[in-house]
Formats: sequence, C-alpha cells, structure tokens
Amino acid sequence: MKKKLEVESLLGLRIPSDMDVDSFIAYMEFYGWQYSDGRITDPGYKWIRRTLEDDFLNFIDKSMLTAEQLGLVQAADKRIPGSCAEKPLSLEGYKMFAMNDEWNGGYVEQVGFVGVAASSAYPYGQPIYINAVSVNAQGAAESTAIGSWKFYRLKKAGIWKGGYVSSWGYVREDYHILGVTAAQISFAQSSENDAALGNLANLNTIVMSVDTSVSPYKNTFKDCYNSVTREYEIPDTRLRSYLSSHYTISTVGDNSYNGLMKALSRKENVVLLRIVDKTVLENGITNKYGKDYLIVGYNKVKQLLYYLDPVTNGIYTLDALKVKDEPSILVFACVRYNSID
Repeated sequence: MKKKLEVESLLGLRIPSDMDVDSFIAYMEFYGWQYSDGRITDPGYKWIRRTLEDDFLNFIDKSMLTAEQLGLVQAADKRIPGSCAEKPLSLEGYKMFAMNDEWNGGYVEQVGFVGVAASSAYPYGQPIYINAVSVNAQGAAESTAIGSWKFYRLKKAGIWKGGYVSSWGYVREDYHILGVTAAQISFAQSSENDAALGNLANLNTIVMSVDTSVSPYKNTFKDCYNSVTREYEIPDTRLRSYLSSHYTISTVGDNSYNGLMKALSRKENVVLLRIVDKTVLENGITNKYGKDYLIVGYNKVKQLLYYLDPVTNGIYTLDALKVKDEPSILVFACVRYNSID
C-alpha cells in the first residue's frame, strides 16, 4: 500500500482499486501518458508523460507499480501502444523514448516494428523517424539535437564525434565543455578532500571560459580547511560573498526547488547546488554547510540532475524529486561571461 501511495502522489493521479483493464488504459491515456512495453527483452512497460511536469514523475516503469497495477497492465498487453502491429506507438511517443535511451523495441506508426539499433550504426542512440521513409541520427540536425546531459555522458565515454546539442547548436568533436570559447578548455580534477574547491575551479572554467586549477583556491579558502576531517568546509555566507565578488549572479531563481528549475532553464546560468546537512551559528551568523554539486544538465523526462564530480570528472545523477524533498537547499547561479551584454 505504501508503494502505491508514493507512486500515485508522484504521478499526480489516483488509480481506483476496482478499475478494470479498459478503464485503466483509458484513464492513463486521458491523463496524457505515452506507453512502450519493450518486446525484445523482458517487457518493460514504460510510460512517458506527453506534457512534462516539474512537480510530478514524467517517466515510470513496471518496477514502480504495485502488483495490482502491473496485473492490469499485463492483462492489457495487446492494447498498449507499441505492443503490437494493430496498436503502434505514435512517432512523437517513439521519439520521446528514443531520445531518453528508453527504447527496447516495439511498433511505431508509419514505420512498423522498430528494434534496438546497433550502437555501431547509431552511437548516440536510437535513430529518429521523421516519417515512414525519413530517418535522422540523434545529434545529426537541430530537430534531433541531444540534451546537454547526454553530451557529457558521450564525451566522457569517448563516443562524441560532433553533433547538435539542444540550445548549443553544433558542437565539434574536440570540445569538452558546452558554451566555452576554445576546444582545449577542459575540467580540473581535485582530490576527495579538495572536492569543494574542485567544484569552484570547474565553475570558473565554465563561467569564464578558461582552464582553471584547484591550487589558487587552497589559499583563498585556507581558513575553511578543517584539520580534523581534512576537508574544505565553506560556509554559505562566505561562498555567496566570494561568488558575488567574482561573477555576475543570476537574478533568476532562488533557494528553492522551483528556483533551481528556473535557474536551470537559462542556458547562460552555471548552477552550483548545495544540499544543506548542517546549520551552525558562528559569531552571531547562521551558516549553512553541506555537499555541493556542479549541475551540468537536467533531464526533465526522467527528472534527473546531472552533475560533474570534480574527483573523477565523471557525470553522475541526482533524483530531482528527492532534491525537491530536501529540507534545505541553496542555489548559486552565475552567469557565463560571454552571455553578458
């Protein structure tokens, strides 16, 4: 019962317990969900909301359903779009699954059965069908531009060979960072103990479009070094003061989940997110400490925040809706210098 309530609260809908198969399908379609069941491997029963929401789940799969709900879906198997030739998924629905790397195979209108494409032929993911005869690779045109989150994943994996990235136009193979002015600019790496400084160095790299090392920040924040934990612990008041004196601070967004979403909606913003885990009164000032994340992408379908780890330079994810539930977050949004008039 707890699982059922949690999922339904995140979906923003309530599924009656006595609902039959036909009513279930009609109910989900009425509330704007696209289906795919993934026939090639274990049926996945995946859904993507046609009109994406900030406050609710936009993507669900069978692992999130109760046994009762899954039973309804399985009973309706042949009626779910994509599960059979008589009920193909729309081209729009296919594109949403494909662009988000969630296609396991199924039937698509005008095209027929679409399997999982070979990565050798389509290294950026499933091809996108314009109609029955026209197909484009992801990243091959503005209409199939990939998300920034996927660019960083492909770059880290050594797969990126150039292509279109949403909001950034064509990005050459030799570029490491979106929006910088030179291909040779790359991210800095830090030790575990210097991670807070590594985030600041990489924020500066993106904002100022210059290579930046961690070393200068050790002197700037030497008074923030904790000799017990051997880590740099920068209070929010100090961090905000430092950023304000060195960069233009965005006027879009605030220290809330909605503020985070607004800040991320502007491509000129570089966002440092702090999830607060400690509040301390120091010399009459309330300081907030926590773990910082340099956000480099947001997938609204899966509602995942992608951040750069300064230690590994790997790209990892945060569940956006879990961030929403955090008691306290801080959003530091700096404007790229080449976006300022």
